[in-house]
Parts: sequence; structure tokens; C-alpha cells
Amino acid sequence: MQKIFLVISFLVVFLTNCFGQTDTIREIQLRKSFWENPSEKWKLTEIPAKWENESAVILAKQTDYWVKKISIVSVLEERYHSHKRIKVLDNNAVEAYSEFSFGETENRGFNSIFTSNSVHYYYGIKLIKPDGREEIIDESEKVHQEVTHRRNKVGYNKIAIPNLEKGDIIDFYYSVESRFSMNVFYVFDPIRYFVNDTYPIMHQQLSVEIARKCFLNCKSLNGAPELIEDTNDDEEKVFTYHMFDQDREKMDVQLWSYPYAELPCIKFQAFNSGPVLSAKPSYTAFWGEYEKIKSDINANGLAFLTQNLHSAGR
Repeated sequence: MQKIFLVISFLVVFLTNCFGQTDTIREIQLRKSFWENPSEKWKLTEIPAKWENESAVILAKQTDYWVKKISIVSVLEERYHSHKRIKVLDNNAVEAYSEFSFGETENRGFNSIFTSNSVHYYYGIKLIKPDGREEIIDESEKVHQEVTHRRNKVGYNKIAIPNLEKGDIIDFYYSVESRFSMNVFYVFDPIRYFVNDTYPIMHQQLSVEIARKCFLNCKSLNGAPELIEDTNDDEEKVFTYHMFDQDREKMDVQLWSYPYAELPCIKFQAFNSGPVLSAKPSYTAFWGEYEKIKSDINANGLAFLTQNLHSAGR
């Protein structure tokens, strides 16, 4: 009986760590990772003289994209984290950042050791005054809103930023974390990262991490910097690519312009090969090699894909 109790206790702890982690615990983890022990660029308060007449300046910006398979169970995890530190310089920027809107956590299916389908949204907002005083915006002040999208009601949260004034700095992060069953070859949604933003950027970084047996298609367009592989010996076999950039002017969008065709942009998309014993599509060669960036179409992969589509159409 004692052995059975120990086994059950172990399973409870294991499942709690894998699936039952409360939002509060995760919120604390994220708050620490974003705000504790910041590097020098996340302490910046001054801007270059050339941007003093802008509405706002982004002192630092970091975007992290992460795809991984959770150990032991067949569950995929996808994370998208965005962190910005912005100095507000005029009333237009004060109005623009007087409130924030964020997505609402969803459970899309029964969570168990065999299946887990959920999307969690996390955020944190910190207001920094010119004299150095910091104020973390209380999440309890958020207001639930709903909009209709394709005949379905979609919920989101809106939160106001009180006492925001010219000269203040807003340091905020926004995280979307998804978990879902990994039954077959999985294609993640493509992501477009624009190097320019609404306001000038002093420092920015984009990081993309993929686990073993994942494909990564990536293309830098319209003069955008390239993603560079981080060559390390990570025991967990996570493959990381970075883009570092600084002193970037604001996004200049003219009437009738087409941003995707004109602005510097990095487009990337991850693919997971599925469980070890699952059948792989015959056209996987189209996506290139595991854990390596593929930025161009190869003739061999295109031939396999064309053959597969031709066979399906018969």
C-alpha cells in the first residue's frame, strides 16, 4: 500500500509540474525573468539628441520565439515573448499608451498526460518616473471585453495606465504560451518580424529557439538583418538563432504602400516532425534539414512536394 501511495504521489507531482502549474506561479517566473537583474540596455533612460522631437523612443526591444517538445509526453509547447522599454515624449504617445489590450487564456481541450490543448496569455507593465520611482500596474484593474469575430465572441482584457505623463518610461512584456498534442507532423503559424517599429529603436534583439527534429524556414527580406546561429553545446539540444540590431529609424509607411513588400522584415516558420514512431510525409525534404535554417527552395524538395500533390489530386 505504501508503495502504491508513493507512486501516486509521484504522478501527482509530475502532472502538476507538467500541466497543472497555476497562472500565478508562471506569472511570478516571467516577472523575474523580464525584470530581475536587467542588463545595461534595460536600464537606459536617455535618448539620442536626433530623436528628441519624436513622440516616443524604444530604448530596448526583445522578442523570443521558442518551440519545444515536453519530455516524456507527446506535447508540443510554443512560446512567443515580447518585451519593450519605451520613453514617452509627447501627448500623442501618452494617449497611445494610456491603455493596453491583451488576449485571454483559453483551454481548448481536456488536459491530461495524453493531450493538452491550451493558450495562456501573460503580461506585466511597469511605469518608471523621471526621478526613478517605479510602479507596477495592478493586474486586478483589468476590464474584460468581448468582440465578435467570424460569428464567435472572443474575449480579451483591457487595462488603463494611470498617471502616465511625458518623460515617463513604460517597461512592459507580453507572452503567449501554447501547449497541444503532438500526434502528427505539425506546421506552426508563420511569423513576420518587422525590424522597424512605430517609433525609433535604440537596441533590439530577436531570438528563435527550436528543439531537435524541428525544421525552420526563415527569410530576411527587404534588407533586414540575417538570423545567426548561436553555436553552443546545449545538452538539451535546443538550437538558437539571434538577430541583434540598433539605431533603427521608425517605420515609414506611406499611403498606398505595402509593408510586406517594402519594409525590412524577417519571416520564419517552424515545423515539427511529430512523434518518433509516427509516419513522416514524403515531402519533408521540402522543409530542408533538421535544426537548420532553410531560406531557399531546393529542387529535390520541390520535386517531392509536387509529386505528393499530384498523387493526392488523382
